[in-house]
Amino acid sequence: MREATFASYLRNQALLHPSMTAQDGVKLCFQAAFGAEHLLTDLEQARANLLAELEQTMPRRIKVFEPISTEYSRCNLAAWKYWQLPPEWLFQIFQRSAAEKREDAEPIFMEYLQIVTACAEQRILPFSSVEWRRYVDSYLAGGVRPVHHSEPYRRREQPAYRIVKREYEQVLPVLKTQIKL
Repeated sequence: MREATFASYLRNQALLHPSMTAQDGVKLCFQAAFGAEHLLTDLEQARANLLAELEQTMPRRIKVFEPISTEYSRCNLAAWKYWQLPPEWLFQIFQRSAAEKREDAEPIFMEYLQIVTACAEQRILPFSSVEWRRYVDSYLAGGVRPVHHSEPYRRREQPAYRIVKREYEQVLPVLKTQIKL
């Protein structure tokens, strides 16, 4: 069940972000398994980083949430800004999401890597299975850790988001009724 579900999130991300490379595939797997716990070591710095990134992000009418697993979504800052939602709401959602650690994250991450392998072999991703295996072998040799988006992805996709638990997607429609949009 998890395999088919994650494969669908993976395919959707590849369609939304065609410059995805093997490195971005690993980043997606890491975020889908671990969430954003590694990003929240200093609350005030995390808040300042969010505010600075929101300031630099151009508003766009895109999806606010892009699901990446049954548990997590990428919350797009451009959409958040487009809808003029308060930055503090996003910070609170992000903070609560990052505070909850998963005990089973590493085995899930490894399972997600295998799902990407199968999808790359089926040629349904923007990178080849050879590129994938080469990158994953090199990555795993250094141990499980977060990675940045690849340079091609950053240049073309201009990613600006926060990883949040999907349960908070349900809160947004309620919050939006509290302000006039």
